[in-house]
Amino acid sequence: MQGTLFIVQAWTLASLPVDTQTKLGDTSGPLFDDPTTYKSLAGALQYLTFTRPDITYTVQQVCMHMHSPGLAHWNALKRILRYIQGTADFGLHLHASSSLSIRAYTDADWAGCPDTRRSTSGYCVYLGDNLVSWSSKRQSTISRSSAEAEYRGVANVVAEICWLLNLLLELRWPLFKASLIDIPIEKISLVKHLLNLESGDGPRCIFGSGGVCKLVETKDGLVAWLVMIGSDMTIGLELQPAFQVLDEKW
Repeated sequence: MQGTLFIVQAWTLASLPVDTQTKLGDTSGPLFDDPTTYKSLAGALQYLTFTRPDITYTVQQVCMHMHSPGLAHWNALKRILRYIQGTADFGLHLHASSSLSIRAYTDADWAGCPDTRRSTSGYCVYLGDNLVSWSSKRQSTISRSSAEAEYRGVANVVAEICWLLNLLLELRWPLFKASLIDIPIEKISLVKHLLNLESGDGPRCIFGSGGVCKLVETKDGLVAWLVMIGSDMTIGLELQPAFQVLDEKW
């Protein structure tokens, strides 16, 4: 272990935790000769992601190959360590916020895994100005289009938002609105998925000056998904109780 720590101290620092030009696969070159060390370091990095969301994606990538790591995977893991060494003062800073609202961002690639062609989706959720939840995970099934991959990513973050809303309700701090933003407007097929406009469910869609409202039946009652197009060419998705939306005369 002392030799390993000495090698880490001698490495050149990295400005990014991941190489953006290449993607890791199961057959990325020859195998690494010390898989035990690889598994130990990769497992330790998983705990670091609790306070370092900036390395969540790349740690997820190296952990997927712990069963048979290659030299390319080992080099990717060393790059994370080189990045951490130069950013040891990074972390989460939680502070008081004047606005207690839930705001989420999500994105997904399409067929990003070179072996299985499965997509990777990620999200981050803010409570006020504080980051409270984040994730980067390979999707369980293959998506046949980029819109389908994006839709699965949206479904994941909506489930997380609903869990946070229920948690706040149990803490007697109820919120009845959450915003999912920063979806590029050119992905118009994603909006069709969200509204389910192609399924003949038209009567449950309400069109208004602010966008389109889709009424969705859930176990907690009728919920409205508001899809709005912003002036900055993004699409906003808001979850609200249906009665509030209808009172606003959509």
